[in-house]
Amino acid sequence: VAKPWLRDSNGLTGHAGLTLNSSIGAWQWTVTANGDLGRTESLTDRTGRADRDRAVSHTRSADLDAVFSGSLFKLPAGDAAASLGLGGEAEGITSRSVRTGVAQAARLSRSTGRGQANIDLPIANRARAVLRPLGKLSFNANAAFDAVSNFGTLATWGYGLAWTPVSGLDVTASVSHEDAAPTIQQLGNPVLATPDVRVFDYLRGETAFITRIDGGNAALGAEKARINRLSVTAKPIS
Repeated sequence: VAKPWLRDSNGLTGHAGLTLNSSIGAWQWTVTANGDLGRTESLTDRTGRADRDRAVSHTRSADLDAVFSGSLFKLPAGDAAASLGLGGEAEGITSRSVRTGVAQAARLSRSTGRGQANIDLPIANRARAVLRPLGKLSFNANAAFDAVSNFGTLATWGYGLAWTPVSGLDVTASVSHEDAAPTIQQLGNPVLATPDVRVFDYLRGETAFITRIDGGNAALGAEKARINRLSVTAKPIS
């Protein structure tokens, strides 16, 4: 009787967090802080070998963010609301893997400084007799930056509309342009090989058994995306 291939995995994580909030006049502020530690280890059987593949990773991260929100000024259709945020994060990963007797190791760290701003401008408001045929309409815009070590400054910005033409019908539309860096795990996770994974080969039209290899890739670049959203919510019956 053939012996099944086994993988033994274990992990340990720790987390601590703190949140403070209060107000200054008409403005609200919130400060959050988090710290995380993690360790994972996997041992995997290999065909024809007495020793086992081993993959170990240690991760650590800490972040601090402050957000201020409130009213900027008054418009005929309502108050112009805004929020401002500043924050930072530091994280690191140390990993090591031994696959078929060949060792690989990685040690990466990253620091990030970030800021964001959002504004919401009411344009029409039936309850205030401002452009009543439009119902309730507001325009919003946002911008954010992330200064990431080893990647430079990444920007995100967007705009949108929120419209309630009649009671029970809400329409929102938005466009955002986003830059994002790969996570430190995507860059530095240890190599983990899984033998005898059953997959379907669409080119040949047959099922094959492969060794699937997962792990980080230090050559990954930043991601750029444009995201268009349209949402319609209707509540025809109260």
